[in-house]
Amino acid sequence: MAKILIIDDDRDMCSTLSDMVSSEGNEVSCAHDLKTGFSKASSGVFDVVFLDVMLPDGNGLFLLPEIRKTASILSVTGGDHHHGGREPGWGRACHQKRCMGLPSKAVFP
Repeated sequence: MAKILIIDDDRDMCSTLSDMVSSEGNEVSCAHDLKTGFSKASSGVFDVVFLDVMLPDGNGLFLLPEIRKTASILSVTGGDHHHGGREPGWGRACHQKRCMGLPSKAVFP
């Protein structure tokens, strides 16, 4: 059984993902903003983190360095990576982080 954190402001997405992974016997926790997600992810108790990129209080990619210390990451976003998504500066920030062109659901080891 894995401990899974879902960081996504879309509550329907959190509910759907939570139902899917918990039905397989995993333990699930959700956070709906960057601040709460950072707090939970920093605890180091999660094996996998589903991470939305465009959160109401910031860019989920900024959590990558912290989360990668202890968990695998699946990036979940509805934005268009190739044209900057919905967040101003997203394309530029993503390009600088060398993540431009990754599929919308990418695993970061």
